[in-house]
Amino acid sequence: MSCRSLWLLALLMIYFGLGFGLIQSLRKFFLFPVSTLMIINHAEEIVFPAVTICNHNIMRSDYYPNNPNFTQVRALSSGDDTDFDWAWYDRFLADDGWNLTETVILGGHHLEDMILECKWQSYENCSAANFTTTLTDFGVCYTFNGNIDKPRTVSSPGSSYGLRLRIDIQQELYSFSEFSGAGLKVLVHPSNELPLVKMQGFSVPPGFQTEISMKYIEITNLPHPYKPYCNDIPLKYSGVYTADLCRYECEVDRIIKECGCKEYRHPGLYCYSVSFKLF
Repeated sequence: MSCRSLWLLALLMIYFGLGFGLIQSLRKFFLFPVSTLMIINHAEEIVFPAVTICNHNIMRSDYYPNNPNFTQVRALSSGDDTDFDWAWYDRFLADDGWNLTETVILGGHHLEDMILECKWQSYENCSAANFTTTLTDFGVCYTFNGNIDKPRTVSSPGSSYGLRLRIDIQQELYSFSEFSGAGLKVLVHPSNELPLVKMQGFSVPPGFQTEISMKYIEITNLPHPYKPYCNDIPLKYSGVYTADLCRYECEVDRIIKECGCKEYRHPGLYCYSVSFKLF
């Protein structure tokens, strides 16, 4: 083969490669629209979000006289074990029936004792019966409008068409907690989403009026060929997917796998007094 033929073959291959790359680029370009279409839709009503509230204090001080377990735990944790009953400690280790989750729910602040006033859309009275007890990363909390099948809706903006609460945090019954300060931890979230109050919530101090203004934004991702989003990945503890909830689920599953149970605040298996190991 002559030198001229080799150069001609090389030139044809270059042109072929250039043409193929150009066609692929144009094909990919026309797969994605480059124009933006905006439509303003005035909805007659929208779904009101769920509101989860938690007391900064975990256990009421008046619960201890009725529960020897916590009386002894406080005596041991004080650093002075003079009054500690070591015979109780032996009985405690032999008891495999103490449900910490149940104990925290019973010994925590009950919403019916905290609510002084509850109004929905300014005219409808509400109460603790309109809330559900929820285990969150912050502990035992209470959720308003957590009914996924029949959520409440609003047709007008403004505080007059939302939820109004006047709450006694029962600070005189504060004892101990891993969270400093007094008040409430609040999170506004979708009804089908597990509330991560500790991670995403905000604190409301006692003695103040707090108003929360929200704006609803719904984002719908385009189908193929656009990159898929992770919201189709099912989670065990939440009806919707978020990156924070995915990490939270992995954390809970790892604890259950390593220990055979979980913390009282985590969804899943209950953890009894001796059903754990250190790792």
